[in-house]
Amino acid sequence: MLKLYHLSNSRSQRIVWLLEVLQLDYALIFCDRTPNGEAPEWLKDIHPLGKVPILVDDMYSPPQVLAETSAILDSLLANGLPHQLQPTNSANKQQINSNIFIGKILQMQHSCRI
Repeated sequence: MLKLYHLSNSRSQRIVWLLEVLQLDYALIFCDRTPNGEAPEWLKDIHPLGKVPILVDDMYSPPQVLAETSAILDSLLANGLPHQLQPTNSANKQQINSNIFIGKILQMQHSCRI
């Protein structure tokens, strides 16, 4: 079963949305923020980054643990379930991936200036 570690008002909301759209069974584990608004320290026991979202798939041995929004989204979309959320044409997929990576670079540059 899938387990999603989630903080309210975080990027993990994207994963909740996708899990619902794909109609996958999952357990949603709410994590309370610390008084300074950060993720709880105990999340580092699940993944070294200690940040959400964290998706654990215990269908594998050892369980597969993903902790980056894009990696989780890619993994869920690549699981072979029928959906219309990504193009099937490889050229279109490459364009989508290019746009995603450009967006991440711009986001990182913006974060560095703050």
